[in-house]
This record gives sequence, C-alpha cells and structure tokens, in this order.
Amino acid sequence: MINGVVAVPIMAAMMLVAGRLSSMGKFTATRPLLFLGWAATLIMAAAAIAMIFV
Repeated sequence: MINGVVAVPIMAAMMLVAGRLSSMGKFTATRPLLFLGWAATLIMAAAAIAMIFV
C-alpha cells in the first residue's frame, strides 16, 4: 500500500525533470511522451486515492 502512495510524487517529480530542457538537454521528453507520463501519473494518483478511501 505504501508503494502506491509514494509512487505518485516520485512520478510527478520525474515528469517535471523530464520536461525541463535545462535538466535534460537534447534528451527532453517530447510532447506526446509528456502527455502519456502525466496521464499515467494521474491514473496512479486516482488508484492511490481509491486504495485509501475504498
């Protein structure tokens, strides 16, 4: 249970870094990749909330 809750802020931090040109240089994530990454982060957040309250 703790892994599901802790994964959400880690995923969000990874997405912020992946989209930052100053951090990643030429390896910055593309727009479709950022969309999919944020979608996965939101789905994981919803699953963590459901796990806690259901």
